[in-house]
Amino acid sequence: MGIFSNNKPEPTKPTRREPKLTLADLERIIAEGLTAAIETGRALALIRDRKMYLEVSDTWEAYLTDRWKMTVDFGNKLITAGGIADELRALGLTEPTREAHTRELAKIKPEARPEVWEQALAEAGSPENVTAAILAAKGAKHRKRKARRVKPKRFKAKGKGWTLQLSRSSVDVSIVDALKVALAQAEAQANELKVA
Repeated sequence: MGIFSNNKPEPTKPTRREPKLTLADLERIIAEGLTAAIETGRALALIRDRKMYLEVSDTWEAYLTDRWKMTVDFGNKLITAGGIADELRALGLTEPTREAHTRELAKIKPEARPEVWEQALAEAGSPENVTAAILAAKGAKHRKRKARRVKPKRFKAKGKGWTLQLSRSSVDVSIVDALKVALAQAEAQANELKVA
């Protein structure tokens, strides 16, 4: 039978019987999965804080990678999710139901999180209806400020008949060190011209 043949093979029958899952069964699985990230973060925090990972790994990073195939960054995001949910619960507020909620709340100053969460709940009506977009909009004025990258100043020197400009890509580069390297390169080029 060729690729373009109209003869279609008969569908194979499953060898095992699939269980009959109802809509309620499947929705329960989804609901448990949505809150699993927060519970996972709480469990990871306890394992890390109590250093229980040392029973099976040498380091926290190795534990996450080897045991759970998880990056440290993702593990930390889950731990943050659990921590934020605990903060809100301690204040008597309804817990977030999704990791996406806590991801947005983590971008907000800690002292403003309860207010933003309450505003989002008031707008959405229930935790299930809160979206990351609602949280982002409510928390926009309370966001943590990111450190700004300082643009390095250009060095410019003038003399009679010459101008020297030095641009740096980082403020960590010393102007004096850069000029020493430039001077050495200029001397090497001048020596090459004398020889040629």
